[in-house]
Amino acid sequence: TKRHLRVVMVANGAVVGAIAAVLGIVVALATWIAMVPTLETAVRHRIETFDVPWWLIGTGFVLAVATATGAAWLPARAIARTSVVDALSGRPPHPKAKRGSAVVAVLLVITGTVMLAVGSDPFQSWINALLLVGGTAALIVGILLLSPLAIQGLAVVRGRSSVAVRLAVGDLIRYRSRSGAALAAISLVLAMAAAIVISSSAALYASAAEGNLSSQQLLIRVGEIPGAGDVAPVPERTPAEIERLDDRVQEIATLLGQAAVIPVDVAVGPAMEGLEGLPSIVLTEEIDVPEGTAHLILTQLYVARDDMLEHYGLSLAALPEETEILTTLTGELWYQPIEPELVRDAMPLTPGYASLPGSFITPDALQRRGWSQSRAEWVVETSSAVTDEQFASARDLAASAGMTIEMRNNQANLEALRTGATGAGVLVALGVMGMTVGLIRSETAGDLRILSAAGATSRHRRTLTAATAGGLAMLGAWLGTGGAYLGLGAAHLGDLDALSPVPIQHLIGIVIGLPLVAAAGGWLLAGRESKVLLPG
Repeated sequence: TKRHLRVVMVANGAVVGAIAAVLGIVVALATWIAMVPTLETAVRHRIETFDVPWWLIGTGFVLAVATATGAAWLPARAIARTSVVDALSGRPPHPKAKRGSAVVAVLLVITGTVMLAVGSDPFQSWINALLLVGGTAALIVGILLLSPLAIQGLAVVRGRSSVAVRLAVGDLIRYRSRSGAALAAISLVLAMAAAIVISSSAALYASAAEGNLSSQQLLIRVGEIPGAGDVAPVPERTPAEIERLDDRVQEIATLLGQAAVIPVDVAVGPAMEGLEGLPSIVLTEEIDVPEGTAHLILTQLYVARDDMLEHYGLSLAALPEETEILTTLTGELWYQPIEPELVRDAMPLTPGYASLPGSFITPDALQRRGWSQSRAEWVVETSSAVTDEQFASARDLAASAGMTIEMRNNQANLEALRTGATGAGVLVALGVMGMTVGLIRSETAGDLRILSAAGATSRHRRTLTAATAGGLAMLGAWLGTGGAYLGLGAAHLGDLDALSPVPIQHLIGIVIGLPLVAAAGGWLLAGRESKVLLPG
């Protein structure tokens, strides 16, 4: 019965989804276990092998089964509605392509772009965060809806092409319900790959700061290393404890070959109940929240000294007498955690390395305000680049005294991320194309047999398949890369320079390399002549 057909198809989808999910989880866990030692070396701390987000793995399993089951429901419904005569004929009606509205697709793309431009700073308010999420979703859906229209646009190349290419383009257009869905998947995968490549390139060559530290610097902290965008509290230490920590830092400097040590103090305000660590003075910015306004902590306020200001080409003696604050931050700033006070007439500093202190109060201003100071960090500078072996020894010494230590992030990790994203995107896109081309070519097996009977050689069959694969890959690469640049450009509208270092090699691999590989693969794998004879 029709019900039995639907149940069989849907059950098949669920089983396939479950098998795929289990295999994916097993492969992912095995890869993770194998990669843990390498990751520990890269991030420079111990990783608990099985301390993974099991809830996320379980959610992925459920989603895999649910999506596979849902994907089987529509074909099951179509098969159940197929007449017995059509089923026995072996030529069921071709699925009709859904006529997506070009107007809706363009409106979604425009709406998503505008939302990304308006909500480019998600940390400013929760509304911006919603705009960022909504804009990303709208842009993705808009580009996906453009996929069938892009398939239709291939018709412009049919007129001056060879017979095989015209047939390939015609098949893509005729079966654009399948080819459009495949193009949407390819575009989405390549858009994610291109976005990772472009974003990591911007991070690698960011003009605001050349990394966290120089290769000849170490930053030793009394407290924990803060996460990206966070400010870690400074633990309270007695003078005797600070003296012991100073001695340990000098040991590390001696280990590195008599390196220079710059002690860095934070400004400390009056004692406050319920505050974790020292009541250190921080700089904040005012942001909108549902209840009104709040203050977002941006950085600790450090006490200026000549050897630190040298990194910014300044000295205390050269500062105007009225100068209180020097900072790399821009915009309206406030003192915290005391009663919020607006910072006035701050002297701007050119941003340098991201982890180095970048906001200072002069000693005179510190004294006028009645604030004190306490040790928070040490900047250690060597005459040559710090090696991994030296860092490992320094880390052990620092850890034994309860301190944390940071060195320059390995920029090669970002390069590996770009290469990995490019390779993964290309491989997934090739897999989707392989399945799609196989489906389309199986649908047109009769046409191929007619071509063979009419004298078509293997070259014609190869050209047909190569043109199908290459056309899909080319459209997917253009749509995906264009969508990635459109979204990132809108999100960085106020700072387009961040996207100026174009990762040419990796984008060439996506935009040009993928279509060439797809076409070459189709050519090499499609020369086998059909063994099915025509009736008669």
